[in-house]
Amino acid sequence: MLLLAFSLATGCTGKGGDGEDSLTGADDSEFVDDGVSPIVSDLEVYCEEHTTGDTFFQWFFNASYDDPQGLDDVPAYPPGSLGHLIEVYQDGSLVEDAELVVCSDTSGACVGSVNSDTIGVPCNSGYVFRMIISDYDGNTGWDEADGEV
Repeated sequence: MLLLAFSLATGCTGKGGDGEDSLTGADDSEFVDDGVSPIVSDLEVYCEEHTTGDTFFQWFFNASYDDPQGLDDVPAYPPGSLGHLIEVYQDGSLVEDAELVVCSDTSGACVGSVNSDTIGVPCNSGYVFRMIISDYDGNTGWDEADGEV
């Protein structure tokens, strides 16, 4: 029930990840397959120092997805946006969200990256990242992972 309330409050009305929700501690496994929402899995989030040209720290995002209506039901990025959404949490509170991810409708891969200063999330541990992708019908799926440094 707590997960459902949290999902509705954050606009995530599709299905969630594939196990325990680290943000709420609730088991979201009952939401894994609703038959219409994208299924996001294997999210990796890590930060590295970028040293070519200007030196800065950069977050990278990689995940896989599937969709019951086919991979081509998920656009590279939702119409009218810059990309699929990344939400960043610290101690259970949302600290940032940005449209940073592009998905392939042929391979089922989603990738993105951003300068840590651009989103105000320093390259250190303690952050949980949630990738939320949407299909053409507005169904959403997500996965989350701890940021690796």
